Amino acid sequence: MLSAVLLLALQSKTLNYDIYRGSDLIGEAKILIKITQDGGKRTDTKLTLKLSGKTLDMHTTQVWAFSGRPTLKIVQMFDAKGNETHRTRADFKADEVSVMETVGDKTTKKTVPIAADAEIRELSEFWFLRDEPVKDESFKFQSFDASTQKWQTATSTYIGIESKVVDGKKMVLYHVAQEIGTKKVDVWLDTDGFPLITESSDKTKIVAKF
Repeated sequence: MLSAVLLLALQSKTLNYDIYRGSDLIGEAKILIKITQDGGKRTDTKLTLKLSGKTLDMHTTQVWAFSGRPTLKIVQMFDAKGNETHRTRADFKADEVSVMETVGDKTTKKTVPIAADAEIRELSEFWFLRDEPVKDESFKFQSFDASTQKWQTATSTYIGIESKVVDGKKMVLYHVAQEIGTKKVDVWLDTDGFPLITESSDKTKIVAKF
């Protein structure tokens, strides 16, 4: 018989999305989301945006331990020819984040402290994918922004079950509201915990396509 951890490790899915700014289609994304063998989580995102006649390609890898604590974040930017132009790698240690940033052929390193009393677990990353929150459950934590290399206060709240139309299909989804710094994000997850709709306060909307 398969162990519970191994069964969780088999839970993975690759989703494709359209990205809108208002009513304008501005890009697309592909995300692999999986529970790892130790019960943690990994996401690999490939995103392409077309703005002001320019194409932006970005790849992001994120890893969380079973506890919900982030362990790794890598953000890569690519030019129109597919050459990497910018890379930020953040490794989360016991009391600091080790950041290595490469722009062109120049690499810089720095460390960002983690306060002793800081809550940096991102438990909502596992909601419905592995863990079951109750309605109105809320969790407050510190989120590391790789672009600014600073911590932001964040809160995730499970709002409840709602009916939404995704790619022409009416579905029952779980609504999670988030505040990350000054940004507000609403996410609707399917019954397995995979995000199908994401709406941000900057008027960006990401919708799964089947």
